[in-house]
Amino acid sequence: MDALHSSTTGGPTKGADGDDFSNLPLTVLLDQSIVAVERILTCWSLLDARPRLIIKRNRNLVACCQSTQAIIAAGDFLRLERGRVTTAHEKDFARFATAAAAPTHETITVLLRHGRDDAHMIVRAIAINDDLVCLSLQNASGEHAIRLPDLKIAFRLTQSEARIVQDLCNGLSPQQIAVRNSISIHTVRAHLRRCYDKLNITNREQLWHRLSAYQM
Repeated sequence: MDALHSSTTGGPTKGADGDDFSNLPLTVLLDQSIVAVERILTCWSLLDARPRLIIKRNRNLVACCQSTQAIIAAGDFLRLERGRVTTAHEKDFARFATAAAAPTHETITVLLRHGRDDAHMIVRAIAINDDLVCLSLQNASGEHAIRLPDLKIAFRLTQSEARIVQDLCNGLSPQQIAVRNSISIHTVRAHLRRCYDKLNITNREQLWHRLSAYQM
């Protein structure tokens, strides 16, 4: 049985914010068979409800858990073309390629759109070594909602700012947020600019990365 082993290995993987991922079963997977790795990924995903897959830098699929197989089969966010993982939405391909190229010792967070509606999926990429990347998937939905009190206290947001960030993180577009809160799109964008300034970020992917610890 083929093993996951790659010719080059990096040191402990650390996130961009200093998170230490060396305690996660990443590098220890290298000498396991593909079947064993997929079983480990399935068990790991059951613990935190985040489907996972391992790909090569060229996006070739190496291993994935059962729930990831279902996501790929549905083809709403990710698809498999000639053995390579790609996105359902063409405009998301560049973002996904960035995740696949995650530098060693860093994590990359990107947001993928549903191929047919306004749903979103968060993809976090963690480099195992120079050749392999582990991706975790998470639906941007009410199931993983951000709590308003957490946002207000942690980032000193106003009630209005926190509510808009909450809606954005739950998958709503700025236009939908405007309708839901009975405000103009210009007001939504003004609130978002202030939120981004307070969080020292510039886009929605960085927002997800900063707020990942507040996923409920």
